[in-house]
Amino acid sequence: MKSIKYKILISFCTIAAISITALAIVISNKISNSMTAQAEQLSANMTNQIYETLNLPHQTFELLMREEIRRSVRELYENPVFIANAEAGRLSALKAELESAAKKNELDFALFLNLKAQLLASFPSDLDDFEIEDYLHTWEVGEYLHRMVAEQSGEDAPVWDTFTRQDTQALHVLRVDTRIFPAEGALSIVAASIVKNDFDEPLGICLVGKLLNEYVQPLEQLHKIAGYASVIYLDTIPIAHAGFIAPEDSAHDLATLQIPSEIQERILHSSEKRIHHTLTFAGVSYLSACSPLKSFTDAQIGILCIGLPESQITEVQQTILSSGIAAKQEVQAWIVKIGVVSLGFFALASFLIAANIVKPLRQLTARTKKLALGDFQENLRVTSRDEIGELSQSLNEVMHSFREISKTSETIALGHLQQHVVPRSAEDVLGRSLQYMVTYLSEMASMAESVARGDLTHVVHLRSNGDMLGQSFQAMTTGLRSLIEQIKTSAEQLTSTEDDIASLTTLNIEIVKKVHTAIAQMTATMIEMQSSVASVSENMDTLNASVEETSLSASQMAASMEHIASNTQDLTHQSQKTMEFIKQAICSLETIMKSTNTSQQLSQGTIQDALEGQQVVKQVMASMQAIQQTITMAVEVITHFAQSSQEIDTILEVIRDITDQTSLLALNASIIAAQAGEHGRGFAVVAGEIKHLSTGVAASTKDIARILQNLQQNTSRIVQAVHEGATDVKLGMEHTVHAQTTLEKITTSAERSSSIVAEIAEALHGLTLIIQQVFAAMEHVNTMTTDMTTTIDEHQNGTIQIQQAITYINDMSFQVKQASAEQLAGVRHVLDAAQDVVMLMDHNLESSQQVVQVTKELSAQADLLSHSVDRFKLTSETQRVNPVLAPQHAQQAEGHS
Repeated sequence: MKSIKYKILISFCTIAAISITALAIVISNKISNSMTAQAEQLSANMTNQIYETLNLPHQTFELLMREEIRRSVRELYENPVFIANAEAGRLSALKAELESAAKKNELDFALFLNLKAQLLASFPSDLDDFEIEDYLHTWEVGEYLHRMVAEQSGEDAPVWDTFTRQDTQALHVLRVDTRIFPAEGALSIVAASIVKNDFDEPLGICLVGKLLNEYVQPLEQLHKIAGYASVIYLDTIPIAHAGFIAPEDSAHDLATLQIPSEIQERILHSSEKRIHHTLTFAGVSYLSACSPLKSFTDAQIGILCIGLPESQITEVQQTILSSGIAAKQEVQAWIVKIGVVSLGFFALASFLIAANIVKPLRQLTARTKKLALGDFQENLRVTSRDEIGELSQSLNEVMHSFREISKTSETIALGHLQQHVVPRSAEDVLGRSLQYMVTYLSEMASMAESVARGDLTHVVHLRSNGDMLGQSFQAMTTGLRSLIEQIKTSAEQLTSTEDDIASLTTLNIEIVKKVHTAIAQMTATMIEMQSSVASVSENMDTLNASVEETSLSASQMAASMEHIASNTQDLTHQSQKTMEFIKQAICSLETIMKSTNTSQQLSQGTIQDALEGQQVVKQVMASMQAIQQTITMAVEVITHFAQSSQEIDTILEVIRDITDQTSLLALNASIIAAQAGEHGRGFAVVAGEIKHLSTGVAASTKDIARILQNLQQNTSRIVQAVHEGATDVKLGMEHTVHAQTTLEKITTSAERSSSIVAEIAEALHGLTLIIQQVFAAMEHVNTMTTDMTTTIDEHQNGTIQIQQAITYINDMSFQVKQASAEQLAGVRHVLDAAQDVVMLMDHNLESSQQVVQVTKELSAQADLLSHSVDRFKLTSETQRVNPVLAPQHAQQAEGHS
């Protein structure tokens, strides 16, 4: 097993290494992202600046072209010689002046028209007057010339200029088709002005023009001034260009300078004045700004594109990225050195901290092992006031609590259920559970004792809807009360039946005695009849009276037998019901005994679960102690990490110094570039980029400082959160100790509950034996009532036979009265019948005596049964069969449901 000292050392060193590595990665990524972002931003800014600068040459080109053509026409209408010749109408001289001005200003054509726009003189001189007039009628410039003449004022003649487009027919009319032009025609710029004499009288219109096809002078001027490359398009065909970088074999290949038709459509139909786009000319990418060339009618007749090579921006970006990579590598080297030093410091600090923590923990572990073996008689000596000291004090409190619980459990185990268990606090779940269990077991023991004494007046209060033992006791007491009431009712009915049977039996005996007397008299009479008929007649009257009385007695005896038979059947029915109730009571007792066995098994399971819970709680306590120690060391490590992060500020100061020195170097480079003049332009660009780089590095340094400040603030918050976590761990330790105490109390209570349940099971077994004895007595009563029923049935049969004999005697006496001759035979027959009657009466007498004996035995059994049930005390009113919850637990049961 690895020591916690080495675990702390390895954990702290790993955390430090990961933190330093993560910080180095974050700083490196931040620098890389900053460099990349600065390069991209600088590239975008340079691109935007180039696009902005490319807008100026468009205006410069138009100004140069318009100023040049205006100067050409101004030289003509301000030339006194030209004005004089025009005023004098010397056409040859006018032609010569036009030719001279055209050659001087490189004009392609020059026209002098009268105020009706009719040709007077021209250059070239061989122009056809009629063709020119027809062309002016179709050319939009001719319309403007008429409007200019109509709107002239007394002021100086204005100069009007515009770009225009001529097709091949117009070029033929102007005699400028000697050069090679594309099929689409040519572009030109024209200017016109009214020529006036000294009296401001209009003499004519001077119109000059210059073709833009292959006219590269203004484009070359733009290239010489700022290095711009430019091209003029007629539709998609280049007609003039200058300043492009291309191999010698493709320098004059116009196909390499063409633009796609979709770009042309975008330029011509865009609402913006300038369209910025990256175009490829002769295999080289250019950042280009294109604008349409418009006539005075705002018609788009051509395109002017001006651009700079994209390679200039790429070179600047590579220079910036190289400088940034070098700075990044230097910062990474510093971070690696600082990380190695910090890692060594963390390792040394972690080793010392772990050594100071492990020593008291080993002592505490040895005492905890003794506690785990059950030795909690000796307290720990607390020598410190830190977390380990608090843990030792808490362990002493736990052992004190264990001692109190052990003493209470031992007392309960000895059978003293009157122990007063007081919970330590409102949250003492184990104390309350032990208190409830002791109260519950005391109530059940008292209830079992009352039932054993025969007191069934108590009502069982259920603790909950799942209180099986309480429900079984409640069902048992309810069944016993019902059974005892049924037995009492049956005993009372049996006593009443006994009285009826006794009275009927007495009456039957008297009747039998009377019958014996009557038969004796009848026999004496019959004997006397043999000697005297007269005496027979008299005796027959007496016999009739006796027979009538005997018949009446026999009828009364038959009614009495029927009543006895009915009561005997009721008694048999009640005995059978009583036996059924006794069987139900036996079943209930068996169910209660099964529930008692189940409760005992549950108690054993509860004891086992509580023991397992104690082991788990001990493991949780050990884990909580380890967590508390880890949190303490984490606080110290994070604090050291916060102190180490402050050292990075020193590195940032060094980077700031380097940035300031770089800015000074950029300033010096700018000064040297300014002194170098034109040759130092490239150096000035590099100096500016270095300055931008130093500015970006300074901003990145500020970002890093801000990140470090946020990191330090987060570290402070983490330390505070870890302290709060340590407090929560301490509370968790206290709750764990409390849970362990509660589980031990549950274990003791469950053991006591198991023993009490065993005692209840023994009491229920004795009660079952008593009920079985009652059931045997009731079976004997049932047998006796069955025998009584059989005897009564036989007695009824004898009574019927007596009635039949009496009827026969009546008939015989009537026959004696009718015929004296038949008297002797009748007397003999009567004597025989009298003997039969005597035998039947003797049998009836024996039956009656048996009934009397059975009745006495039944009375004795009824007295025994009454005496058996008199020991049970019943309530004055029938208790409810529905479960009755204990008042202190009814509210809890409602909450659980």
